[in-house]
Amino acid sequence: MKALKKQQIAVILVLSVILSTFAAVTPVSAATLSAQQYLEKMGIAVRNLKSYDFTQTTDQKMTMEGQIIQNKTVVKQSVYNSPLKVKSVTDTTTVLAGMSSKNQAVAYLTKDADGLLWEYISSNGSGYQKTGILNYTNQIKGMDISIYSDAKIVKKKIKVNRINTVQISAHVKGSDVVKFLDQMGMSKAAAAVDYNTLPAIKVTCWIDKKTCRPVRTTADMKAFMNGYMSALYQKLGQDLKLVYSQAKTTVTYKNFNKAATFTIPKECR
Repeated sequence: MKALKKQQIAVILVLSVILSTFAAVTPVSAATLSAQQYLEKMGIAVRNLKSYDFTQTTDQKMTMEGQIIQNKTVVKQSVYNSPLKVKSVTDTTTVLAGMSSKNQAVAYLTKDADGLLWEYISSNGSGYQKTGILNYTNQIKGMDISIYSDAKIVKKKIKVNRINTVQISAHVKGSDVVKFLDQMGMSKAAAAVDYNTLPAIKVTCWIDKKTCRPVRTTADMKAFMNGYMSALYQKLGQDLKLVYSQAKTTVTYKNFNKAATFTIPKECR
C-alpha cells in the first residue's frame, strides 16, 4: 500500500504542474491565431510576467472497499520572477467514513546564489523543512508545449470573469505524461505502469483574447486516474479496489504583474 500511495502522489503532482504551466504567456495579436498557436504562445513561459497569482482547486471522489473518500485541495500561490520567489498555501480536506480531516501547508520557493531552487515547507504550523528541487527548473522556465495534442477552438468568444476569452480544448496523452515525468527527473514514477495504454487527460483553457493571458483552465483526470489505478493494481497482482467517480482540477489566474506581496521568512533564507 505504501508503494501505491507514492505512485498516486507522483501522478497528482505531475498533473498539477501541467496545469500551472498555463500561466506561461506572451501578449500577441490574437485575431488569427489557431488553437495550437495559442498554446505555443503559452509555451514562452511565465518569465514574461513580473508576477501573478493563481488558485488551483482539485476535487477528487473515489470509492475504496465500499468506502467513499472525498478529497479537496486548494492551492493559493503568488509568484514573482525577478528575483524569483514563490509563496504557496495549500489547504487539504479529506472526508472518510463521515470523518473529516484538514491540513494546511505553507511553502516558499527561492533561488540561491548558485541558481539552485529550494523549497521550504511548514505543515500545520510546524518548522520549515528544506528541500532541493533542481529538477523543477523546467517548470519555472517553461514547459515543452508539445505534450498538448488535438488542440481545438471550442468557442471563439466567451466571457469568463467579465473577460472576453477564447475557449480551447486539448489532450495530454499518457505517452506525453511520460515525457513530462522524464523532464522533471521522475523517471522512476514513469516506470510504474505503461502510460501509453492510459486514457488522455482532457484539458480546457480560456485565454484572454486581448492579451493571451490565461483566465481559467480545467483538467478532467477521471478516466486517466482510473486507467492508472487499474494498471497499477494489475501490476501489483491485486484486484482493483480504488475507483474514481470525480477527479477534476480548476485553475484561475489574476493580478498579472501585481501579485500579492509577501516576505520570505528568515528561516527560509
